[in-house]
Amino acid sequence: MPNLETEPAPSGTIAVPPEEALPVDQPTSGHQGSEPSAPEGTDGRITAAEFESWDATGSIEIDRYCVHCGYNLRMQPVRTEPRTQLLSVRCPECSRFMSAHESITTLSLWARRLAPLAFSLWVCAVLFAYFMMSLGSGGLVAASLDEFTNYGMSRIVTNQGVTYMTSSGGPRTVASDPPAYFLVVGLSVAAEAALGFAIAMLATVVFPHWRRWGYYIWVCLPACVGVGLLSWMWCYDIAPHLSRWGLTYILNYEAVFLLFGLLGCFWSRPLARLMARIFLTARLRGVFGYLWAADGLEAPSTRPSMK
Repeated sequence: MPNLETEPAPSGTIAVPPEEALPVDQPTSGHQGSEPSAPEGTDGRITAAEFESWDATGSIEIDRYCVHCGYNLRMQPVRTEPRTQLLSVRCPECSRFMSAHESITTLSLWARRLAPLAFSLWVCAVLFAYFMMSLGSGGLVAASLDEFTNYGMSRIVTNQGVTYMTSSGGPRTVASDPPAYFLVVGLSVAAEAALGFAIAMLATVVFPHWRRWGYYIWVCLPACVGVGLLSWMWCYDIAPHLSRWGLTYILNYEAVFLLFGLLGCFWSRPLARLMARIFLTARLRGVFGYLWAADGLEAPSTRPSMK
């Protein structure tokens, strides 16, 4: 070992005596981490006595709550951890330590309590919208079937000589000349297409983390259920003798719904991004940045354009 006492220190440096040199495996700074230092003789935990020995810098003067148990930390002392100089507080209820800036306020505490309820209401709202759009699709088909068919009619003449037509209770027949046929068909088809696209947009916007096959199931499920229920009602209850005509009519309408629903699986999210760019400010568009991230695109800037 060289003799440190006889070797002069290089110019511009300070010689460190051997007894003051730090071991190689010891940290040279007291700020290597944010965790409070553990007292000697413990298993790494801070004891209440150790915490009480730290310098008190004040107390919590407002309602702030423990992040672990929710205990109100008002009037609890705030002490400075000597190694990291962090302001710390100890919860007397659960005996845990935390940063004085880590405790939560009344608003955030109630937000945590109401978060499960809000999430449940959100899920119920999405499922309700899904159910109503599916029901609307089936209702359009049923209404148009009723519009283009009628029961057997009989002529009745009253004592005053007034003639009117009434249902004779006979089987349904296809209307030979339904009023405004092309208008009713056009509006019904357009409504089916809009519902199919909207139900796909609901899934792609609300559930951007789904895989593509999840959207296919989401769209196909109401179409398949609608075909099954309407076909069963028409063929076994309403008009069994018009089963071929009714099945063709039902399948055509549900095919329109399914086609535009599958198109919506690909084009609804780009349409949602376009609507966000048109109707939302730059700052509000940042809330919907996940619409870009879901497709691997760069999220729009939240700063307004200076042009």
